[in-house]
Amino acid sequence: MRPQSAEERAIWMRCFWAGVLTLILGAIVLAIFPSEGGNYPIGYGDPVIAFEFATTPAEVQAAVGSATQAMRNGTFSDFFFILAFAVFMISFFHGAYKQTSLQFYKFMTAIAFIAAGDVLAQELGTASSEAEAQAAWDAGYLLGGGANLSAFHSTILPCESGSQ
Repeated sequence: MRPQSAEERAIWMRCFWAGVLTLILGAIVLAIFPSEGGNYPIGYGDPVIAFEFATTPAEVQAAVGSATQAMRNGTFSDFFFILAFAVFMISFFHGAYKQTSLQFYKFMTAIAFIAAGDVLAQELGTASSEAEAQAAWDAGYLLGGGANLSAFHSTILPCESGSQ
């Protein structure tokens, strides 16, 4: 195995710390979400699972019960967990690409960027304008360590919007 460059070591350290942050935030999110909900069907386990599968206001109320504020707090804190996990995945695949030069890892890095942008757009709510949607994508790209925003705009985003 060849020795790592300073850049590769920095990438793997970023990956390590993003992983640690993901684990810590995961434990916090689990503690925030309610462990008991309302009257939802058996088989869902925790109320958050029933909440994720709810399709009507009545199902949401049954999943949440009286723990509405705890579910809100959990959902809000989940946003930070998802961001940390996205940064972890992006740095992992980027590090693997730098180490091996396998195109698969380069592809997976791009997929992780797209997923991070999509999650940001969803978590920030339905964008009321194209500019807001663009800002959510940009934030996901930049938080993931992207450096060339103009290249990102001219390659990935046109495919997502269907203009290419």
